[in-house]
Amino acid sequence: MAIVQENPRFFDIAEQITLGGHYFKGLGKGTFYTTDNTDTLMTIKYTLTPFGGSPDTCDMILRKR
Repeated sequence: MAIVQENPRFFDIAEQITLGGHYFKGLGKGTFYTTDNTDTLMTIKYTLTPFGGSPDTCDMILRKR
């Protein structure tokens, strides 16, 4: 679940356990922005830790055209 801050360009993702039992944690603030007035992007860096495993750090980029 994303929580939008007072400035709607930034958001947090709450720490949570996924349906598959993995631990998900957002790292810092996520960002919404528009590129050349055509694409809206959402980006955030996060860690995903499998149950009993080691964390992986990833970048998530979602694009809406």
